[in-house]
Amino acid sequence: MAHIWETWSEDDYTLPMQRFKDEDVRIGLLIIAIAQSSPTSSNRTLALEMGLCRCVDNYLCFLSDVVRQIHQWVPKSLGLETTQITVEECLKFSTHDELIRYVIDKKITALSFDSIDRIRTYLKKQVGFDLFASDKVAEQVQLLNAYRNLIVHNRGMVDNRFLKMIEPLVASTYWKVGEQIDFGALNYDLTVLNESAKDIDVRLRAKYGDNSATKL
Repeated sequence: MAHIWETWSEDDYTLPMQRFKDEDVRIGLLIIAIAQSSPTSSNRTLALEMGLCRCVDNYLCFLSDVVRQIHQWVPKSLGLETTQITVEECLKFSTHDELIRYVIDKKITALSFDSIDRIRTYLKKQVGFDLFASDKVAEQVQLLNAYRNLIVHNRGMVDNRFLKMIEPLVASTYWKVGEQIDFGALNYDLTVLNESAKDIDVRLRAKYGDNSATKL
């Protein structure tokens, strides 16, 4: 497992990237502290699992922030205002602006629970922005997300859903259903998330220019 807590530069970032960077550093320092204070193999593996999950969660939050930021920069470009809501939901708000913000947040929340591939497809269709510079990067991110989901939803124990999810992402797998994955021995690279986020940030600023200074 490669370290992700690299030294960040003082370059200007969009707000989604700034939030991602700050959390990345915080997670890195925490995992280092845990690993140093609990050097046994089992504790190290648990620390690595925690680090993997928190890093992927941070990246997924970053993607949600990107969608929200694009909508702020270019209102109506994402078609979020067409989201359907009930009359009961409408009556909760006293102003049109409050209602619109609620609808936008509801759509973005729904997207955040969707697959990374569907979020990628959504942004390409709506604004012509591809989250990933290549399919290889997309596959690496999706594989890390699959690991995260397995830890969170099945304590790291292989199931059919996991095998089906990683089938198109890896050349071959030797894992069997019911097997516990040792993430301390698994070779994976979390720097992919950092590099992907940086690439997205650079291309966002290039695409939207001065708008990139706008706050969420």
